[in-house]
Amino acid sequence: MKLLLDTHVWIWNVAAPDKLSKRVARALEVETNELWLSPISIWELGVLVEKKRIELDDDLSAWVSRTLSQTTFREAPLTNEVALAVSTFKFSHRDPADHFLAASAKVFDLTLVTADPRLLDLKSQGLSVLPNQDSSFSREHVGGALHSAGSLAGFAPCQIFCKALCLRKNIVGV
Repeated sequence: MKLLLDTHVWIWNVAAPDKLSKRVARALEVETNELWLSPISIWELGVLVEKKRIELDDDLSAWVSRTLSQTTFREAPLTNEVALAVSTFKFSHRDPADHFLAASAKVFDLTLVTADPRLLDLKSQGLSVLPNQDSSFSREHVGGALHSAGSLAGFAPCQIFCKALCLRKNIVGV
C-alpha cells in the first residue's frame, strides 16, 4: 500500500505515536508499504512554527532533516498535475494544505492517512483514505480543545493538536 501521511499523522508518528490508531500504526510499520510525504506538510509545519503554534526542539530545517532520516519517505511532489487535480474535488473547507494533500493522493494513486473528518469525507468523491479512527482525535476531542482554549477557534485539526501537545509537553521533538 502507498500511504500519504497528512501533516498531523506525520507529526504524531514522530512525537506522539500514542495518537495513532492501532490500524494506522501497523500500516506505518509494514515494510512493504510505501510511506509518502508531501512538501506541503513541511511547509505547513513551518507555518505552524512561524506562528508559534508548535515548538520544535531544533530549528525547522534540522528537525525535518532528522525526522526524514529516521524513516524512508517518498516525496509526493507538487506538480502542475497536482495543482490541476485540486479542482476535481468539492471541498467543505478552504485549507490549501488539505487541498494539495488530497490532490497529491489522487494524482499519485496514494491512500491518504488522516484523522481529519473533512478529508475523510472525500472518500465519497473517490479519494482513498485510511482513517485514524480509534485514536483520541475526534470531533469531540477537537470541540473540547476549542472549548478549553478559545484562542484556537478556526484552526485546522493539526494546529489544534499541535497547540495542545505544546501546552502539555512544551516541545515537539524526536
